[in-house]
Amino acid sequence: MHETRHETLRVPLIVAATVCLALTPSRGQQTAVHKPSVAELVKMLHSEDWTKRSMAYEQLRSNPTALRNPKVQAELINLLDRKSKESNARVHAAQMLLAVLEPRT
Repeated sequence: MHETRHETLRVPLIVAATVCLALTPSRGQQTAVHKPSVAELVKMLHSEDWTKRSMAYEQLRSNPTALRNPKVQAELINLLDRKSKESNARVHAAQMLLAVLEPRT
């Protein structure tokens, strides 16, 4: 039996196509990403990890329903207050360091 070049390539192409299809999830099989609830996002505003705080802030900021929630509003104001105090403390520390390092004339 004499195989043509087309028939020789057919099996590897079928195998490659099957592997690609098997590894590609269909719409119904895609893994659902957990979207944190508003309560979880509010809790994340107190995280030590700034990336978590930032992500929570961004998600709350882009949620008009959450922004109307008095608890969310209060927590966002608390976050702003904490950040302001941290900034003020850094400025004060820098001023103290400059005062120490400044040559006296």
